[in-house]
Amino acid sequence: MKPVSNDTTIAFLKAKGWKEAERTRRYYVLRPPSHIKTQNGFDLRIPIRTDGHDYQEYMTQIAFSIADLYDMNKWELMQLLSSSIAELQRDVELQKKDLELKKQLLAHAS
Repeated sequence: MKPVSNDTTIAFLKAKGWKEAERTRRYYVLRPPSHIKTQNGFDLRIPIRTDGHDYQEYMTQIAFSIADLYDMNKWELMQLLSSSIAELQRDVELQKKDLELKKQLLAHAS
C-alpha cells in the first residue's frame, strides 16, 4: 500500500471541520472542531515533508487515530488517505460518468 498522503489527510480533516492552527518548519498543526471534546486539548501534527525516515509509520498511526476518532474502518480510511488529491478527482469524474450512464440506462429500461 502507498503511504498516507499528507495533503489528502489535511483535506479530509478540514472537511470534518478541523482548522489549521499553526504551521511550523516541520508540521501542519490541525485543531479539531469544537464538538470534539478532549481533556487536555488535542492537535494533530501532519508532517510537511514526506521524505522522513519514519513518515510512513507516523502517517499510518495518524490514519488509525482518525479512524478511531470517527469510528471508521482503518483499512478503508488508509486506502482513501493513500490516494492523491488528483487521483480522488479522477475517481469522482469517473463515478459521475458511470452514474449518468446508469441513469440513462434505467430511464430506458422496460
